[in-house]
Amino acid sequence: MRRADPIVESTTSRRVWPDLLAFTIGLGAAWLLAWETGDLIWGLWLSSLLTGYMTFFVLVGSGFFLVYIMLTDPLFPPDKRVPVLVGSVIGALFFLSFFSVHFGMFHLGHAVFLQNFFPLESLPEQASPQQNFSPLSLIRLAWFLIPLYGYFLVAAIISERKRLFVDPLAFVRHLRKTRSHHEIADIRNIKDAHLFKDALIGPYRNVIRMHLLIFVFAGVHFLEIESFLLFALVYAVYFFPWHMLKKDGTKPSV
Repeated sequence: MRRADPIVESTTSRRVWPDLLAFTIGLGAAWLLAWETGDLIWGLWLSSLLTGYMTFFVLVGSGFFLVYIMLTDPLFPPDKRVPVLVGSVIGALFFLSFFSVHFGMFHLGHAVFLQNFFPLESLPEQASPQQNFSPLSLIRLAWFLIPLYGYFLVAAIISERKRLFVDPLAFVRHLRKTRSHHEIADIRNIKDAHLFKDALIGPYRNVIRMHLLIFVFAGVHFLEIESFLLFALVYAVYFFPWHMLKKDGTKPSV
């Protein structure tokens, strides 16, 4: 019989415990606060919106750190520093506008649908997407929901730690290393470009998963078959570290 490698087991445990923590926080919040289907659905909506925008700002921050490394490198042409900096700022603002139209307004439109079927009590008129369909109402609605469903947001952030923390920190370390070796002159040699690709795909992947779950829960609610077991199932789909059930214990994320 093949004996388990203690190093692999230790590494796997370090990867698994944050997922277990996120699972426990989410499920514990639903149990202690006696959440109903509407609470879970709005919690999913809030976590999708905020983790998506967190991903955006992590991506932009990583990009500006790259620009900083470029502009402060002795080999970078001095006459191109200002144009590159201005272009980077304009590009970031354009990206924010483009992302907000696609991602933010999609969530705002979905909030209108949710408010019809799972209305929020005591929601101020200024934060109601039905009364005020604008980016400002989206911000006010998210601010209203954070005290109510922030527990789910904590679990979501832990679950998305690779995209929000691990990959960006690895990217920064790589840039600092290349700078110390005077290799930053050729940006094409940077090997962590997958950070940007994953950051662009990640929020939309979560949106698809979130909306599928919302439709499932809406159907369950109207069929009047909701139960805490259902909450446990959703949290398991979202946060339970299924990869630890693999025999080899491998998983690409940390």
